Amino acid sequence: MKTGPVTYKLQARMLDGGEEFHDGENWNLMEEFLNRRLSQQEAAGKSRRDPIVTEDPRSSQDSRPEDFILESAYPNPFNPVTVIPFELPENSRVRLEIYDLLGRHVAVLTDQGYEAGRHEITWNASNASSGVYVVRMTVSTEQGVHNQFNQQITLVK
Repeated sequence: MKTGPVTYKLQARMLDGGEEFHDGENWNLMEEFLNRRLSQQEAAGKSRRDPIVTEDPRSSQDSRPEDFILESAYPNPFNPVTVIPFELPENSRVRLEIYDLLGRHVAVLTDQGYEAGRHEITWNASNASSGVYVVRMTVSTEQGVHNQFNQQITLVK
């Protein structure tokens, strides 16, 4: 089970067939690469600000996560809607719940079975008060394995 920050494997390429860049850990390197390529194009008289394609290989039907992951909600802080992504390496039952910092149950966002892969749940907190909330994801597999993940999100109105 992963405990550190989630890292993404990103691939960026120029539409004009320029060099490719692969990086799985450092967004700064990715940004430097993209800015360098844009500067090169501008210097060559190809001043376009839309030549970058960013692909996330995790969105491929063939890729399967290695671990259960509750990714960082985005945007966070939010007002009033946030997206809570998660990944499953196998078919599992997922229960996503929201609690306030006093431990009071606020909402159940989902409680159903999901296929292996990446999924996203949207929480519209328009009826909730500003504050910090805890997202709790409980995952149960057919083999009886239970995992629980928590993260804090902040609603700012």
